[in-house]
Amino acid sequence: MDCWQMLPGEIQLMILETLARDPAAEGETEHPLTQYSLVCRDWQVVFERHLYRSLNIDWPSLWAFDDIVCRQRRFVEHIRLNIDMETYECLGCTRFDIGRLAIENVRVSDTLMCLFHILSHWRPGVDCPEGVTLEITGYPRTEDGCVRISPDPFPRPPDEGSGKPAHLGPQYRQDDLGLRLLLDFGPGLAQVQVVRKLVVPRKSRYRLSEALEPMIDSLPNLYQKTVVHDDDDDPDTVEGS
Repeated sequence: MDCWQMLPGEIQLMILETLARDPAAEGETEHPLTQYSLVCRDWQVVFERHLYRSLNIDWPSLWAFDDIVCRQRRFVEHIRLNIDMETYECLGCTRFDIGRLAIENVRVSDTLMCLFHILSHWRPGVDCPEGVTLEITGYPRTEDGCVRISPDPFPRPPDEGSGKPAHLGPQYRQDDLGLRLLLDFGPGLAQVQVVRKLVVPRKSRYRLSEALEPMIDSLPNLYQKTVVHDDDDDPDTVEGS
């Protein structure tokens, strides 16, 4: 460590930045950047900038999100919320279950309300100098991994044919993935000032279509709303200003 301290600050920073971008470290140990950040105070600042730049969160992690990401808010550039959706044996053959849909409506509503409440306390220009990109994703999957359009609420009698689709056929790639959720935000979503860009993947847009307008209304500093194609790096801009 004495030899390290003898290096000029610029050289130290170059080494740490190279180490942070080294893909080999991922295969050697779990969460390497976290371990590097614990070496000393100087290393912590450098590696936390990479650790907190892009965050993936879900409903369980929301409980600790506000406490864990506090001092590091200034490093956050992208937040991806993975909304927990129901898993089905086959969405093309599943009988419509209004009970499960009601539970899912409540869970998704609570997840979005919780995240917006947390982010409403983040201060623009202070906690997040450059603003945050918020990505909301969530769509139903089947147990074997295929994705299908919404199940038929009124299944046909057996004598009319099952109409069971071939798995992973073209119909599995449509935008109408699952039943549209009817979300209830009660008094409304909290106003979030730090989000500058909202991204909703195309797979998720149909199910979350009822949430788009309330989310946009709660993001007063939003300058771009985007839908991203599932397998396309080029986003399709829906609206911008």
